[in-house]
Amino acid sequence: MNDFKQAVSRLLDNLRSQAVSGGAHCKFATGNTSGPAFQTICGLIQCTPDLSETDCKNCLQGATANIPQYLGEKIGGRFSTPSCNLRYENYSFFAEIPAAAPPATSDPDIVNAIVLCRGDVDLDTCRSCINDSTIKLPQLLPNYKGAIGWYDYCMLRYSDKSINGIEAFRPSHFRYTYVNASSVNDFNLALRSLLDGLRSQAASGGARRKFAMNNTAGPDFQTIYGLMQCTPGYVS
Repeated sequence: MNDFKQAVSRLLDNLRSQAVSGGAHCKFATGNTSGPAFQTICGLIQCTPDLSETDCKNCLQGATANIPQYLGEKIGGRFSTPSCNLRYENYSFFAEIPAAAPPATSDPDIVNAIVLCRGDVDLDTCRSCINDSTIKLPQLLPNYKGAIGWYDYCMLRYSDKSINGIEAFRPSHFRYTYVNASSVNDFNLALRSLLDGLRSQAASGGARRKFAMNNTAGPDFQTIYGLMQCTPGYVS
């Protein structure tokens, strides 16, 4: 675990330097590094753009200093404050933003929406989830022209800008279990193999359904379950 912590520390130090010098509009950095036992450690660091370089650096240093207290021996986690946040994992959780994206048009009289049900749910469950989300999300965010909600069985997103077929990486939402793996290296190897297979299946799923789910045997007689899904309209 000491080798892992040292690799995380080096990665976050490097990302902090990049984010701090990111300019007035984008104090953000992502990257990865090699960890012990053939692991790849991925990291993300960000400050709100209103911070000066000094304030951003101080905020991130404070967040980094809290890692031993709040994250301890965990192989992944995040620490957030109102002005900065950081995250690291032993798997990739971010993607590169395309160099050139289609222009996002806005029209006050047009609303664009995407609804997506989980690929394994039946029609009635899908309809019920969509009906509930179309009522609840505008009630939670009544004055917003755009919003996104993730639910157990479906996702709803709407905006006054063009969103169909345009890759979007933010906003994002992460959840993780509070239980640590007992055999970390074996668990990570099994998890990576599972996720690599699911990614290939989902990406090749055709224009209407990019979904995959499966399970694999993990260490200590565990079964690891995984699910991946993209909104339709993307190329593989």
